[in-house]
Amino acid sequence: MTKLAGWTLLTALAVISGCATDHPFGRGEQPVLESVSLPANVNVLLGSDPLISVVLESSDGTVNTTAQLEGCAKASCWSTTNPAVATVDPDGRIRTHGTGQTTVTFTYAGVISNQATIEVFLGTALSVRVAPGVGYVFADSSLQMAAEATLEGGDTADVTGIVVWSTSSDTLGTITVGGLLTVSSVSSGSGEQMIVRATLDGKSGTDTLQVTTVRFSTDVMAVLSNISLIQEASIGDGQPKACTNTECHGAVNGEGGDVLLMTVDNPQAIYNSLTAPAEINPYIDLVDPIASYIFQKTLFVGGQTPVAHDGGGHFANNSDDAAFMTLKTWVLEQALFH
Repeated sequence: MTKLAGWTLLTALAVISGCATDHPFGRGEQPVLESVSLPANVNVLLGSDPLISVVLESSDGTVNTTAQLEGCAKASCWSTTNPAVATVDPDGRIRTHGTGQTTVTFTYAGVISNQATIEVFLGTALSVRVAPGVGYVFADSSLQMAAEATLEGGDTADVTGIVVWSTSSDTLGTITVGGLLTVSSVSSGSGEQMIVRATLDGKSGTDTLQVTTVRFSTDVMAVLSNISLIQEASIGDGQPKACTNTECHGAVNGEGGDVLLMTVDNPQAIYNSLTAPAEINPYIDLVDPIASYIFQKTLFVGGQTPVAHDGGGHFANNSDDAAFMTLKTWVLEQALFH
């Protein structure tokens, strides 16, 4: 059978049903199921996931096709010799996983079908997209990458296992044939970036990842919400307070006319407030971290902060101040939310 004929046959079929204990011809004196037939050859485009045809023939010559059945309830109705290429769902839908060949059989009411050879082929790739596209990866960690190809006709296919993977720096990170990225150690705040590339038939897709050592949701939030990590933050009664305290930026309307809002139980809102676009005095300056407004209002410089701050200075501009280094590293690593 040609690929075109195989494809036409698949698209004309309906849903399979029944399984080992369900008989399509009813009970009592009904005809007995004698044969279960599958097409000898089925050609499937990777990523298309069509239905396969099943024909049931009874002892009196009655023929039932998939259009007349209800739905197979057991995955064990189907067997496949190469699940890395394709498997079949209980309802007869072929799930493609890679290019190549596999054979399948179907068991219905105790009757085993003939073998069907399924060939999964790849159409012409027009482009390749690399996922997950999160924009960052943590040092000393692994991340499963994926690749999707857009084919002629507009269909897409998961091609993670058949593309050629590479990284911009083997020293920074390596990637397996199956797309598992392993990232090396990096110096804190180094701002390292890595490009992951997937290539198929001369078409490539890339994903640029910031290699990160500081997490906003845990490390940065710990600095903002834990008074023991900062040197001084007194306001009102003169007692030290964390940035997220309700007498400071944890107040509903911010503090002292400052729009920086820090509701301790909402890291995403704090992040959004810190990174909101600003024409002047942006809280986060990726080009010059120390020029970030968050540091201009909190760093001790000559006994005071560069910009007046009711809460006073919090940090010393040196590597001995762990809280300061956490915030500075986060900014150097592109101030991402994770």
